[in-house]
Formats: sequence, C-alpha cells, structure tokens
Amino acid sequence: MLVVPPNYTSSICIKCLTLMEHKGGKWNRLRCPKCGYNYNGDHVAVWNLAKSALVVLGFHYLDTYLGRDIKAYMEAIDELTPALIKALSQTSKSGPGVSEEGGKASSPRTPPEPP
Repeated sequence: MLVVPPNYTSSICIKCLTLMEHKGGKWNRLRCPKCGYNYNGDHVAVWNLAKSALVVLGFHYLDTYLGRDIKAYMEAIDELTPALIKALSQTSKSGPGVSEEGGKASSPRTPPEPP
C-alpha cells in the first residue's frame, strides 16, 4: 500500500497547475482563473492524487513525457504551497477535523496493538 499526502489535491488545476477557485459559491465545483478549466473538486483531487503517487514513487526523475509532467506538478506544488496555505487559512473553520468551538479536533485514537 502506498500512502500519498492529500494536501491541496483538489485545489490545483490539472491542465495548467494553477490554484483553482470555487465556482458559483459551490464548494465542490472548481474553476481555473487562468485557463478556464472547470470540474468537480473530487475528480480534480483523484487526478492530482495519482500524480502525487507518481511523485512518491520517483517518476519525476524519468526523462519521458510522463516524467516531465510529474516533475512540473511537483514543482507547482512547491511553488503554490504558500498561496494554498494562505487561501485555506481564510476559508470557513467548519468541517471535518474542526471542533464545534472552531479549534482543531483531537486526532483519532490509534487502536491498541494486539498482545
């Protein structure tokens, strides 16, 4: 099994690798301000999770079309990280992983190891 960090995967345009915006106030619909691409956030996330998995596996070192595409994705993530952190910190504080008081909820407990 491969563990892939899901950070920002639904926020990056799969066409031009820029930060996407929510379309029409709907959380799951995203639109790229640069190239105009718009799609469902879940589909964008799946596409970008696959790219992240290929980064973890080292495909960005290949001198092929796929390798160059994955390298460009990795470089876009590195470049966009400060902007993504800022954008995410300005969004609503409700949702998964956030307590009703607005602070971070405690992490799920790890199950005890079998004897």
